[in-house]
Amino acid sequence: MSFRSDFEQGAARDPNDLEGEYAVRLVASFLPVPVRFFGHTKVFQHTSAGITGYNSFLGGLVKTGRFHVARGASEDGADVTQIIYDTPENPFFMRPLTDEVRETQPGTFLGRGMMKIAGKARNVFWFTVSRD
Repeated sequence: MSFRSDFEQGAARDPNDLEGEYAVRLVASFLPVPVRFFGHTKVFQHTSAGITGYNSFLGGLVKTGRFHVARGASEDGADVTQIIYDTPENPFFMRPLTDEVRETQPGTFLGRGMMKIAGKARNVFWFTVSRD
């Protein structure tokens, strides 16, 4: 199976179901196994502004990429959980990025990093998010 077909078979989750730390691993056809760089995690928090969070590296020493989470439709019509980086705290080059995730097995999500380039969202990488 391909990442795309695995993604299509997954399901979007209610963003309220996400809370706490999830391990992030890069997946690619040229990698023999998913790779976790520098202890990368996504941290999801329930706040008065909704579900928000950030990316954490090196056991929390580096926190970057603030985001908010919503459920919505991708440009290709897929129902996805969106991790949206278009926030003032992020540098300009990160704001066009929206991660789209779908649960492929309980507690494990396959995601695609979608970057707006010339006004069109393009899939620039694949990753997994899971409770470890």
